[in-house]
Amino acid sequence: MDRARLAAALGALPLFPLPGVLLIPGTTLPLHVFEPRYRQLVKDLLASGGPLALPQVVVNAGVDLMGAPPILPYAGVGILSMHHQLPDGRFNIFVQGVARVKLGSELPDAGHPYRVASAELLEDVPYEGDELGRVGMEMRGLIAPLLARAGERGTTFLAGLNELDPARVPDALAPMLLTEDDARQAFLAEDHPLVRARMVEERLLTAVAESGMGRATVAEA
Repeated sequence: MDRARLAAALGALPLFPLPGVLLIPGTTLPLHVFEPRYRQLVKDLLASGGPLALPQVVVNAGVDLMGAPPILPYAGVGILSMHHQLPDGRFNIFVQGVARVKLGSELPDAGHPYRVASAELLEDVPYEGDELGRVGMEMRGLIAPLLARAGERGTTFLAGLNELDPARVPDALAPMLLTEDDARQAFLAEDHPLVRARMVEERLLTAVAESGMGRATVAEA
């Protein structure tokens, strides 16, 4: 999606709030849509070709004054890259991440059954160099033994990692390694790609240490 069209949609951006979600530009998120209001959202997106935001729901926080669960401000934005409607009206969809945003005010009278908010587009700091790719290569080596322990699913995921540009590996691993809401919010709020990669690398090193595999052991695998 081009930046001009994305910017034009930020005044009234449809929301699909979910607990523990992390949609990152350049990654794809599969979702199953069953609630009637979000079925309508999918239909509207298919008609318009527009974007949606996937903010994190604050778990166990009750509801706000509008009767809706509160959401966190930083979110990934995506477009529907694939969809399949089931006979009973549910959808299986794939959302392709295209941007990061900071959500603003919700629009209470948007005329939709789903929530809508204004948003500010967050742009990456221009970055050149091979450090990001080097970090990605190191992370791919570090996580390989951990994924091998996860059986067929882990082996399949590792095969996908091996096909990625190394500079994209940190983003691919972020949803797996950044599990707390505050860590995910910090990741989405950060504008420098290398700083984001270091956030994920730090969590991976912690996971390696907790697994009982030393850094040298993993590096040799």
